[in-house]
Amino acid sequence: MESKVFKIDEIDKSIIEIIQREPMLTHTEIAKQVNRSQPTIGMRIRKLEKAGVLKFQAGINVKTMDLLLARVEI
Repeated sequence: MESKVFKIDEIDKSIIEIIQREPMLTHTEIAKQVNRSQPTIGMRIRKLEKAGVLKFQAGINVKTMDLLLARVEI
């Protein structure tokens, strides 16, 4: 079975780095940082998501919640 290798360029790398640092930035804010248009950024992000290169996950900060967590091994 042949696996496809997805190639990214310097702009994609910059977008990924920015999103890793500040995941809540808008496409417009990212566009300003990489000197590209907002639609271009949106298109590239969708392309990276579709290829499985970029994945967004929601999380919670358990330190701010009134929760007790335990890890149990059997």
